[in-house]
Amino acid sequence: MASSRDFLKGETSINVTEEARKLTVDVLYSEKGHFAAASFWSKLYFCLGLPAAVLAAAAGAIFFGKSDDLIPGLFAFGAAILTAVTTFLNPQERADKHHLAGIQYSNLRRELRQFVQIELNSEIDSDKKQEKLKKFTKQIHSVQSQSPAIPYFSWKSAKKMLQQGSAEYTDEELDLAAGKPK
Repeated sequence: MASSRDFLKGETSINVTEEARKLTVDVLYSEKGHFAAASFWSKLYFCLGLPAAVLAAAAGAIFFGKSDDLIPGLFAFGAAILTAVTTFLNPQERADKHHLAGIQYSNLRRELRQFVQIELNSEIDSDKKQEKLKKFTKQIHSVQSQSPAIPYFSWKSAKKMLQQGSAEYTDEELDLAAGKPK
């Protein structure tokens, strides 16, 4: 007959598995959210920087071409505004930070997936499983505390991508990522 301690160990193992699955899904959404944010900020950087460079070059060319003084002034003013907005928003730095966070979450997701699909199904002691889960929780907290906040529109975009499977994940793959059995 199984003792109450054996029963509690089985219960703890189920709780560890469920919590690890939830963490895996949370990490997946954070990963994709950061990559969506990185993509947005990178595109914004080019959408602001390229026109600023073109306007500045055109202003200089027109000015030295001895044309009307108003046109090069307007082009220079437009270039200055775009450059100021780019400097203020610093989209490239934001893109880099979100990209780095996405990579860190991606690495955590892979480790969590292996933990859920391999280690939790092995004969490892439940105390060791709990220790490892706590380690993952601390790692996630560390990444969260060092990462920029995911803009709401990027989070929505990532959520939509994942739910529609357009991030190249089928429902079955998402279930596997969360460690759900077939």
